[in-house]
Amino acid sequence: PSLLDNVTLAGRSRGLDFELFQPTGEVNKNFYAEIPVKLKVVGTYNDIGRFSAAVAAMPRIVTINNIDIARMPDAGATSAAKAQAVQKLVMQCTATTYRYLDGGGSAGHQSKKGGQP
Repeated sequence: PSLLDNVTLAGRSRGLDFELFQPTGEVNKNFYAEIPVKLKVVGTYNDIGRFSAAVAAMPRIVTINNIDIARMPDAGATSAAKAQAVQKLVMQCTATTYRYLDGGGSAGHQSKKGGQP
């Protein structure tokens, strides 16, 4: 839970608005579990870049995948310069962190079978 708080704080402190923060359930692999979270954030290009850099610098591994970035519809901008200065982007992605499985999972059974003749 604290990791999820850290991701949220990293975004909000860099000016992003979270429209979606949805944990989707663990996916068990051989010796680890993936913990994906669907995100939808709104902010400027620089806000999104600073957020991505902050997530990459976290002590725990967090990857950002399935990235889709689109422009928000212009809200009454009258000139190209004004539209560019205030243009917001919407980024949808999946942030995934990982957890080691302590031998009680299927990974322990698979490695034992592999060592038998």
